[in-house]
Amino acid sequence: MRAISVDLGNYSVKFLNYNIQKKTIQFIESDEIVIDLEHIEDGSQESIWSAQLEIVKSYLEEIDYEYQLLLNMPSDIATSRFFHLPVKSKKKASLMLPFKVEEDLPYLLSDCHFAESIVLEKEQCHAIVSIVKKESFDIFFDQLKAKSILPKVLTTEVSIFSEYVSSNEISFPESFAIIDIGHDSTNGYFFNHGKIVANHTSYLAGRSITEVISKNYNISMEEAALYKHQNAFLLTEEQYEQVNENQADFARLMDKTIHPLISEIRRWEIGFRVQNGIPVQEVFLCGGSSNIKNIQNYLQSQLPVKVSLFDSFQKMENPNIDTDHKFRRKFAVGSLLSQNSTQSSKLINLLKGDYALQSNLDLPLQSAAFISTRVLIISLLISIIFGIDALFSSMANKKADSQITALLKNPTIKMPPKMKRNTQKKPKATLNRLKRIEKSIVQEIKTIQSSISTNALKNLNDIVHVVSGYNVELHEFSSINDGDFSITLHSKETAQLEELEQTIKSYKGRKFFTDLIKDKKILTISGVEGK
Repeated sequence: MRAISVDLGNYSVKFLNYNIQKKTIQFIESDEIVIDLEHIEDGSQESIWSAQLEIVKSYLEEIDYEYQLLLNMPSDIATSRFFHLPVKSKKKASLMLPFKVEEDLPYLLSDCHFAESIVLEKEQCHAIVSIVKKESFDIFFDQLKAKSILPKVLTTEVSIFSEYVSSNEISFPESFAIIDIGHDSTNGYFFNHGKIVANHTSYLAGRSITEVISKNYNISMEEAALYKHQNAFLLTEEQYEQVNENQADFARLMDKTIHPLISEIRRWEIGFRVQNGIPVQEVFLCGGSSNIKNIQNYLQSQLPVKVSLFDSFQKMENPNIDTDHKFRRKFAVGSLLSQNSTQSSKLINLLKGDYALQSNLDLPLQSAAFISTRVLIISLLISIIFGIDALFSSMANKKADSQITALLKNPTIKMPPKMKRNTQKKPKATLNRLKRIEKSIVQEIKTIQSSISTNALKNLNDIVHVVSGYNVELHEFSSINDGDFSITLHSKETAQLEELEQTIKSYKGRKFFTDLIKDKKILTISGVEGK
């Protein structure tokens, strides 16, 4: 997928053309077009935007392939806020944000357009909000539409730097700052543990240096800008002894010009230290005006922290991109915007709600083919799974049919022939009959189990206990359950049976019935359940 990132600067517009292959960025070419400021009549903000976007329009008209466009919003009309919200849900955090933002603004939120990026942490959400007054944003947005510029993403420098650092936290110290020294302004972005916690703006930047050179050497602004880019330098105190008088005078002029910026950076660092309880460990420089010769050593001597030059291309060496570090620092914003354009990016996008635009390539052809291939593979796998499931279901149905047929032929259930024939048409009638047969069988099983649990010998045991010691013989014993029984005893002596009869009648444990037949010498003892 081809994409173009555009950095709208107040001195020039920078373009980076690249390919996105999955999550890999392959740079193809770069371009920088300087804005003709002398021909901007009133020098107003709207006129500068018009000039910037006219350059973008002309550049895009030369392109004959499909692409995605990413723009950064001019930093002079956007402001940002950072919040830690005590909720564990992005949805709840997004509902809280408007109230938090309005509390922190000096004007009504209804007069603003804003967009946010929310990152879920352990016990809270970290939110970055970029805010633009509708009055200004409407003008810029209308110019975009009028020039048929349809970006997929319109973001801010705060979001660009924040997303890059968040994705590459391991490459940075615990606390640090990125100072972007541009043409009209210098922006400072301060980070703690990979999260942006503050940003500041100073209006002492490249233009201020150009104006001082133009005024002191009585040359045009164009000549002064060219001299600044090619020859301007800064010196540390120790280096003044190594240069001639003219060079020393120029260095003192530069030192006097840039010293207010040094004071502001010191103030920013103190504020960071107070807010976060730790000092800034390192400062990284980028932007076109960071290419002034010896600026790293100069700022190192002026600031109480380590100063380094920021290389936004360090992880993507590419033969199509100039290896000159001055070029790379100048294209830092465009480079980071390109690297953040992957699908997993959390870049803030101001093109939402009433300001949503239909990009010229919302879904790139390569991505569409990529997705279509995977959808086809997944569909094939799902079809195979359903096919296997249907095969097993068919086998199970055949097995069930054979079992039902065998059951209906079982003579035990005595299924009528007519019902057998109508089983498939009226399965419910067959099922009801089988349920009745099942109920009958269950009842028979319960009866058998009940008879097994009956202790028929309990009555015999009671009688044996009573007749022990008498000279009698057991002739017959019958028992229906635990209570109903009959015992027939025989003895050679009638006296023994008479005495036993009296004993049984006087037995207090249980009441028995007796029947003595003296001539046959037989005694019948019986009992009834519950008696």
